[in-house]
Amino acid sequence: MFSFPIIVLRNGGYFFLIIHFLFAFFISFPILHLELFVSQHLHCGIVKSFRLYGYGYTGIGISILLLTVANQNQAIHNGYYLLSHLTKLSDGVRPIVDCILSSYIDNRTECESLFNNQLCADQSMGNLFLNGACTNVTGSGDILFERGRDVQTTVITYVKKFMKDTQEHVNYAIVVFEYAFLFFCACIGAKGLRIVLISVYVFVVIFFITMMWNMPPLAEVLSILWMSTNPVFLFRMETYLSAFRMSVQTYGLCVFGIFCLSSFRNRNGRSYQTTMMVFWLMMITSGFALLTIMIMMLKANDLDFKYVSTRTSISTNLEGIRFAVAAMTEYASLVSKKPENWLYLYYILFLMMDLTSVFGGIFVIYALIRDFCPRFGRIHERLVVFAYFSIQCFFYVFVTIRFADGEKTMGASVVSFSKYILICAEILVFVHSHGVHEFEIDVVDALGERGGQWNCSNPTSLMSAYYYSLIALVAMQAIESNRLNGWLQFRSLYDQVPEVVDPQTMTKFVASLIPLILPLVICFFLLSCAPRDMEISELFSVTEAHPAFKRVKGAFLAQEMIGDHLLDRTPPDERTELSAPSEEKKSGSDKGKKDVEEHTAPSGMDSTEISETTAKESREKTQSAPKTALAVSARRDRSKTGTHQGVDQETQEDLDTTP
Repeated sequence: MFSFPIIVLRNGGYFFLIIHFLFAFFISFPILHLELFVSQHLHCGIVKSFRLYGYGYTGIGISILLLTVANQNQAIHNGYYLLSHLTKLSDGVRPIVDCILSSYIDNRTECESLFNNQLCADQSMGNLFLNGACTNVTGSGDILFERGRDVQTTVITYVKKFMKDTQEHVNYAIVVFEYAFLFFCACIGAKGLRIVLISVYVFVVIFFITMMWNMPPLAEVLSILWMSTNPVFLFRMETYLSAFRMSVQTYGLCVFGIFCLSSFRNRNGRSYQTTMMVFWLMMITSGFALLTIMIMMLKANDLDFKYVSTRTSISTNLEGIRFAVAAMTEYASLVSKKPENWLYLYYILFLMMDLTSVFGGIFVIYALIRDFCPRFGRIHERLVVFAYFSIQCFFYVFVTIRFADGEKTMGASVVSFSKYILICAEILVFVHSHGVHEFEIDVVDALGERGGQWNCSNPTSLMSAYYYSLIALVAMQAIESNRLNGWLQFRSLYDQVPEVVDPQTMTKFVASLIPLILPLVICFFLLSCAPRDMEISELFSVTEAHPAFKRVKGAFLAQEMIGDHLLDRTPPDERTELSAPSEEKKSGSDKGKKDVEEHTAPSGMDSTEISETTAKESREKTQSAPKTALAVSARRDRSKTGTHQGVDQETQEDLDTTP
């Protein structure tokens, strides 16, 4: 919410928006549909879904679960800063924005503030607050000459000291309040949480609309975006990296609990339509956020007085929680006579938006209880959720705060390091390991097929995206790994090269590797526990509880029983020519087999009776086996032509009764 507009204005304006849309549409959209479809089709959470595709993939689901839980700590951390700032507002806004009343300014003669500039203009005492008093300045050159290098801006100085003091002196009451509120929300159940999510989203959109109600002319607002548009950004790597990161983060892929949230919808629901709706709603919301920030910047630089401080917080110098605390406070003091009421409404609304992102962890817990402890009642579920939030609270107080780098937690760094490779794992397991054709059949069975392959309303048109998106995700994972740990030595891709090595670097590095090593450890453990006569491939094949198990297993048994000749698509004439050289070998082997039968015939039966019995059994197998093969062949043909809407009843009965 606070990061997207600043990143757009920093990285090319219109060019960045185009690149961001392309990444979102061609990469994030197919992956989002993959998560929504698989969760609704299997009707289970992330851990059990990977188990259904093969017990060997269980560790991947557990790693994604841990990253989802770790990702929630960042939202709790942001909420902690917002609530701490709300307590500061109880004394009013002026001690934060006024150079005269501020307790955060060391030298008032070197202080500047937009609020004081406007106050001087309203009182007709001058047009600029300079050197501790209102001054009437006639030229911008005088301003630049008289300003010293040690000028302090009230709001920016407040933010620096506020962030430092808040982390060093933890207010435990605020932390407990956050987790108590989340536990209360969790007690209303999964359906209640979805209602809360929808309600918060509606209120956020209403807030954006009210912000744009008295909007200046659209051309003036867009002029700020045009000023940041420069073709030079098309040749900078950071433009594409930022667009890719924002496209993944905006749609909550992998580590935001979207998978488990979707699993509580109806089986075989309208996953494609839901994905399309989420895609455009998030695009519209991002556009509203960008317009809101540009309106703030335009008004802050055109407030009916001519000379404005260039050191304002309403700019691209700050981002994230720092921008939310500083810029919104300063903007409210300029446009409202009672800014405290406006700020309370604003921060409570966006605090709710921030805390609702923690609902992903709650949906993960509810999905685990539903999948592995279905006999648990409501009381047991609440007890599990209470234990979960208690552990999270202790972890936040004793670990998160200690290892946090300002407003960025260690969990956020771990998620940034590992999430792209885990998204690759989702595509590999759900699509490629299962089989692209089998996955396409699952999609057509559940959602149908409309139009041609390249029709945007056709779910099967996304199949090609699961090839090229793997390349993009692997490249992004390598770049993120380099950016965080420098193991590929691509120094030009660093956001900022640290001058001093953090003493906690090794701890953070080990924590970043845990989600990547854990799947391998669990896989080796399952291999060691498997029976000796069990093939390794069975550990990575779909289980009996998977909806496609009978179809996949039936096709495999048909190929084993009758060979591949009934499933072969080669013309009959070519097949006869290819099989002709083997007829002589076959007649020789039949003759040898007959001799063996004559010598090994039991008493009371001659070789003729044995031959008749063997021929009868062969005819019975041949009559039943082609039905199975033809059923599988018909299924594949229908799925390719787009007319497949499920196997008919007669073919399905033949498939199920095949030995």
